[in-house]
Amino acid sequence: MKTVMIFAMTLMGLSTFAQNTPPYPPGTPAVEIKSFRYVERGNSVNTTAEVCGVVHGSLIGNEKVLLVVDPKYNPGDYVVMISPKGNFCTLVNSLTGRLEFGLIFGKNQLSALQEYKR
Repeated sequence: MKTVMIFAMTLMGLSTFAQNTPPYPPGTPAVEIKSFRYVERGNSVNTTAEVCGVVHGSLIGNEKVLLVVDPKYNPGDYVVMISPKGNFCTLVNSLTGRLEFGLIFGKNQLSALQEYKR
C-alpha cells in the first residue's frame, strides 16, 4: 500500500513540475502578430485575410511560424517562412478573425500557442 501511495505522490509531483516549466527553452525567439486584415473589408463572401508579424530574438535560420486560423470553429494550419530580418506575411482564409500562433524551431519543436483576436 505504501508503494502505491509513493507512486501516486510521485506522479502528482511530476505533473505539477510539467505545468510550471516554460513552454520552450529560455532564449527562444518570440512571435508577435503586427496585423490581421481582411483583404476586402465588408465583403462577407471573401474571407481572405493578410497576417503579418515579426519574430524577436536571435534566429538560427530554420524557424517557421505556425498559424492556426479559426482554431475553435474550423481550424486551418498555415506554416510560414521567416525572412532573415524576422518578418513574415501570408494570406489566410478566416471566418472568425481569430488565430493561434507559435514558433516551430529545432527538430520540429513547437512553442506554446498564443491566441490572437482581431
